[in-house]
Amino acid sequence: MTARGHALALCAAAAIAAPRDARAHGRSVSYSRIDVDADGAAIRVRVRAVDATAIAAAGLSPDRYVPAAVAVDGCAPVPESFVELRADVGWRSFEWRVACASRPREARVDLLFDLIAGHVHFASAGGEEHLVTDTHRTVALADRRAGARSVARPARYVALGVHHILSGFDHLVFLFALVVAAASARDVAVAATGFTLGHSATLALAATGAVAPPAAAIEALIGLSIAVVAVENLWLDGGRRDPWLPGATVAAIATVAVAGPTHVPRLALAGIALVVAGGFGLVAGAARPARYRAAIAALFGLVHGFGFAAAFPAPDRVVVPLVAFNGGVELGQLALIAASYPALAWARRRGWPVAGVGSAVALALGVYWFASRAA
Repeated sequence: MTARGHALALCAAAAIAAPRDARAHGRSVSYSRIDVDADGAAIRVRVRAVDATAIAAAGLSPDRYVPAAVAVDGCAPVPESFVELRADVGWRSFEWRVACASRPREARVDLLFDLIAGHVHFASAGGEEHLVTDTHRTVALADRRAGARSVARPARYVALGVHHILSGFDHLVFLFALVVAAASARDVAVAATGFTLGHSATLALAATGAVAPPAAAIEALIGLSIAVVAVENLWLDGGRRDPWLPGATVAAIATVAVAGPTHVPRLALAGIALVVAGGFGLVAGAARPARYRAAIAALFGLVHGFGFAAAFPAPDRVVVPLVAFNGGVELGQLALIAASYPALAWARRRGWPVAGVGSAVALALGVYWFASRAA
């Protein structure tokens, strides 16, 4: 069986196996805001609805578990203060107060770390943002009574950016799909530049609040972006002799737009189908198809930028943190390319079918993620 045949078999299996559980909707992440005042502190926590199911599965109730899991040193929850707030689709939000004998200096966040492997938490306290992980669960509470101004620490946001892209398996698979079919380092640079331009634009728009697309739709479209790039790889790897491959891809997207149950707006899917059809048309007649990779990477980079923004805890002063966070994403991206491209080029020189096999695996993962996240 050819790589394209393997890809079709993998896609069928992926679509059938795609779970309807919302846990397929991306990495596990939660957020908190701790506002210290003269009487204690007000705490607000936001978690993905699917992650909240892990609390119930452990036999715990949010009103007992959440306040204990986000604890302020030397403080106790105020009775009857815990409430669940209205939240965006796919999220749950909680708020409560704690009373303190003296001004607290530290908080400890144990939320979901013992229930979900790889969970990440972002805490906002005293005007500063903190990355909380399984191995680093404490948050320093800055004293703002004296009017001290919070200064954004660029290095912290660079680290957040690096951590986000390297912990986001779907983003990594998309980058792999761009790199695995590249014939030269120049082709890699062109595709990476397009991806950077695309995700930088939408990351800035989302981080500043100019645009706020539904998170579930973005997660699904990230899966679709992987599938489309993988199909193009397989088509190019086969010498562009199979017109049915791009045609079937466009038809599948259009069918979902018209008839499929999906979290993604139908108009958006229809637009993507038209753009993908145009892209395949340009590549079909191009003497050097790689030159169009930048446009394709930029198009889907727009989608991934909104995904990156979901992990950017925007502070009051956004410019420096945004630039630093995006720089961290770029560093992570370059690290992946630097690590993978030489190995792939080495395997390609020995006649190994890395483009076909790698793209087939990426296609199956993309279909799986799109099917499970869109439904």
